[in-house]
Formats: sequence, C-alpha cells, structure tokens
Amino acid sequence: MKTLLLVLVMILTSLTTLEAQQAKLFLSEAVARELPKYISDTQVALEEGTQDDVKLLFKTLVEKKLVGTYMDDFKMRKLSKKETTFSAFEKPTLLLTYSSWNINSKGEIEALNELARIHADQVDFIVLYWDKRSIAKEQSKSFSSDINVLYVDEMDNTYTKVVKTLKHSLGLPLLFSMDSDEKIVQIERRLHHRFSQSEEDSYLENFEVLNSNVEQLLFHEEQITGLPVVSQD
Repeated sequence: MKTLLLVLVMILTSLTTLEAQQAKLFLSEAVARELPKYISDTQVALEEGTQDDVKLLFKTLVEKKLVGTYMDDFKMRKLSKKETTFSAFEKPTLLLTYSSWNINSKGEIEALNELARIHADQVDFIVLYWDKRSIAKEQSKSFSSDINVLYVDEMDNTYTKVVKTLKHSLGLPLLFSMDSDEKIVQIERRLHHRFSQSEEDSYLENFEVLNSNVEQLLFHEEQITGLPVVSQD
C-alpha cells in the first residue's frame, strides 16, 4: 500500500511538473508570434512618425508581450569551447548581448565591471557575443573575472533558432534581466556610443542604467522567494 501511494505521488508530481513546463511561454515563441505586427507598426512609425514613436513601440512590445516569458534554455559556449546553458546559472541573471561590429557605449564595460564586483554573489553577469570564439576571447580581456563571457557562433547551425530570435529579431545592443527561474523581468536597449560625451559622463550614465536593472532584478527576486537579497560588499 505504501509503495502504491509512493508511486501515485511520483506520478502526480511528474504530471504537475510537465503541466508547469507546458504552461511556460518562451521568449522565442512570444517573439515569433508578435514580431510581424511589431515590424509592420515600426515601418509605419518610421515613415509617418518619429524615433520616439519607434522607441514607444519597442517599450510596449517588451512590457506587454515579452516580460514574463521565459528565456529559452539554449546552448552557448565558454571561451574554453565547452557548452553551457542558461539553466546552468542558478542566480538571477543580467545578460548583455554584444557583437564585434557594434560600437559599445563609452564607460559601459567599466560600469558593468564595477557592478559585477559589488553583486557577483547575488547576480550572474553574462556577456554574450554573437561572434566567433577568437573575437569573444580577445574582447574578454576588458571584462572582470566576475563576468561570464560566452559566445554563440552564427556559423554553427545548432544555434539558428536563438540567433534568429535574439540577434536578428530584437536587434543589438540589448540588456536582459532574468530571475533565478529564467523568467524575464526586463528587456532594454542599452545606451548608444556618443562621441561628444565624456568618458566620465558616459560611465555614470551607464552605471545608472545597469544599476537600475540590477536593483529591479534583486527586488523581483525578493518578492518571489520571500528572502532578502543582501550584498556581501
């Protein structure tokens, strides 16, 4: 009788887990569903509206359709070439997407390094290069050891779906905030490089943007776990 009850509990647990997984809406699914309308609306805004209208469309897409979805557990590679996935990172995650042809905002890397130094015990910081390993490896020299520098090589067909979803559909440069369950808390376009801006002003502006996302992520994590997230700094 005890054995039968144990089996029944295991079956019910498995079914509950399966139902929860099936109920999840993944980012790639949401993007595929919403992208045609977003592209159409953006084209109209570019022809008849202003850049502010385009920014509002992106903001609306993110807040109404993408926040609350789950990041696909796709494969990435470490600089050692070893594969890893998002599920390997158990903390809340701040993900920044990079590419060699994109000019980073002055002061962004310095601001990110400082925040990683402060919050590495609370948050997994990931810099993801849509590029070859050689480029990611060279660029990694600028980042703190508290930051995970990973890459996805578009020439590898294994990553076609995620490259199409995250790189080509949403564009660059982006900042993703995800809780410990890989649920998306925020998606934001990062600051653009401005030649006229001083290094100091750019650093402070980038620090404010990144720090705001970290604080929002930690507050969200406290709400879902009921436990205070305290820095060890």
